[in-house]
Amino acid sequence: MKRTLLLLSVTLLASCHAPTRGDKAPAGATVPLRLIALNDFHGYLDPSPFRVDGSVHRGDAKEQPAGGAAALAHTANRLREGRAHTLMVAAGDLIGATPLSSGLLRDEPAIEVMNRVGLAATAVGNHEFDHGQAELARLTRGGCAPPGCEPGQRPFEGARFQYLAANVFERDSGKRAFPPYRIETIDGVKVALVGAVLEGAPEIVLAENIAGLEFRDEADSINALMPELTRAGVKAIVVLIHEGGIPASDLQFEGCQGLSGPILGISDRLDPEIDVVISGHTHRDYLCRYQGRLLTSANCYGHMLTTIDLTLARADGQVLASSAENHRVDPKNGEDPQMLDLVRDAKARTAVIAGRPIAKLAVPQIRRSRDPAGDSPMGRLAADAQLEQAAGLGAEIAFMNPGGIRQHLPVNPRADSSVTFGDLHSVHPFGNKTTVLAATGAQIRALLEQQWQKAAPEGALSVSHGFQYRIDPKGPVGARVVRDSVRLNGQPIDDVRTYRIAVNNFLAAGGDSYPLLVSLPRIGEVGGDIEALEAYLRKHEPVSAPTDMRIEGRFDPAP
Repeated sequence: MKRTLLLLSVTLLASCHAPTRGDKAPAGATVPLRLIALNDFHGYLDPSPFRVDGSVHRGDAKEQPAGGAAALAHTANRLREGRAHTLMVAAGDLIGATPLSSGLLRDEPAIEVMNRVGLAATAVGNHEFDHGQAELARLTRGGCAPPGCEPGQRPFEGARFQYLAANVFERDSGKRAFPPYRIETIDGVKVALVGAVLEGAPEIVLAENIAGLEFRDEADSINALMPELTRAGVKAIVVLIHEGGIPASDLQFEGCQGLSGPILGISDRLDPEIDVVISGHTHRDYLCRYQGRLLTSANCYGHMLTTIDLTLARADGQVLASSAENHRVDPKNGEDPQMLDLVRDAKARTAVIAGRPIAKLAVPQIRRSRDPAGDSPMGRLAADAQLEQAAGLGAEIAFMNPGGIRQHLPVNPRADSSVTFGDLHSVHPFGNKTTVLAATGAQIRALLEQQWQKAAPEGALSVSHGFQYRIDPKGPVGARVVRDSVRLNGQPIDDVRTYRIAVNNFLAAGGDSYPLLVSLPRIGEVGGDIEALEAYLRKHEPVSAPTDMRIEGRFDPAP
């Protein structure tokens, strides 16, 4: 049985120690290995706002800049100092949903950042499929984007690291679509890095982008590899998985008490020989020991790096001891000069488009932070913009998913309250199209109830001006919308009347676990979500954050 030593750090500056017994071995009988881990980088080449209490989604707590490629490289180099053996690994979503400086360049800068920081391997994330399998393959192997290289253009180098996914299969052949693991030999000791992505990826990825792929159970797929790894002589096993959890406390997190989310159920079923689970997807930071193994996550956008120190037995390759610590990536502590050059080059190449002025706000910033009803000012603004965009096709209500709002507008406020195209791209980086569907009043009620029928609801659908309803947080799932409260322009919704609703094409395809929308008659598409936001800001300049409360009550049941 494996014995371990746990040394945990809280996610910011303070630290706590929770030691347990670890095996002692003669000098020279062990091999030290430091893993440096990140997750959900999303091509954030520049620093971005980081809540100092460790949470990125709720409330209006004080924020400070963190992350950025140059600070990430500097911090990674510092964390390697004095270490005989290090490996840098990741838990997916390195690309996709990216700011314009990377996104407009097809995320080649984000891949180059990972190359330069010395990434060895990463799990595949759901956002790696944002532009389809062919584009992910190109970014991996290198080459020019379709239709091909222009005269004098140097082909993109491609990833020098490896994408891993044990649970993604080709439906027709039954073969794995990616390598399931990678074995590293550290001073004679073998260490396996095993990758996986959340089984529910098809619910949050455009169907056309993952056509022909099958996403299977994470734990079953990983466990199926254990005999193969045993035959290969591997005893030290690290899982990189793009799935995660939510800690109950935003301030400090010690142990796994209060952690919830799918990662716990997956970890419950993992083979006991697995030593470390490096997770992601939820954009939160936590460190704890669960089911005898370390479980970690490093926030998002390069805001943090996790160090995991392992002591390996030279004789049999077992993990004798382990510890973990999360480190905030603070640009004030230093930035790598060569990485700064990469970032400057990417921004220079996209500056004309990114800097195109759009409008001025009447407030410094319109935030995506959610209120108790699960809604946000930026979500309401986006819904209003898409409703206006779809008015020509008769839309009366617009619904906006919280996952489609990626940042505040703008991310970093300016003195003149100006908004640029780059800001719009940070809010809507997916290139989604506004789609108009036909729905009865009864179907609209059912759509609202589906918000609580997902495995891990992330917030309410924002709704456009004139539509409102009230939540009963104590009601059972399927009956949390107060029936008489659902109104459009002050009038009760008629269950038998047909309304035209506007949603983005991701939602229209059933994304974010809204299958009802797939069955609705499609009226047509009216343009991109960025176009809708630009037109709205120009028309209503200067724009303030919508303050009307369209959803009453608590989205999450009150404690």
